[in-house]
Amino acid sequence: MGRVKHFVEVVSPLNFFYTNSQILEAQRLVEGFQMREEIAKNLNSKILITKEERDKLINAWKLYNSSIHPDTKKPIPFYCKMSGFVIFNTPILFGVLMSK
Repeated sequence: MGRVKHFVEVVSPLNFFYTNSQILEAQRLVEGFQMREEIAKNLNSKILITKEERDKLINAWKLYNSSIHPDTKKPIPFYCKMSGFVIFNTPILFGVLMSK
């Protein structure tokens, strides 16, 4: 069920309306936490975060996973995002189905 929930969050149409600055801020948060995690692992210590930081980080992860290309680490153009699938492809699909 966790995989299903993850992919529903990645393709959510709500992710389509975030600005580039919000996406870059989410990327900065996620990559900063990843560096903190790596440093803590090397020092054999734990990372302590507050509930507010955790909630902010969870939302940043969702946006990061849906808007940042995993290989290039650059934002995906808005028309190529999976969250834009319904917005861009529904009219095309409707036209194809109604053409007969």
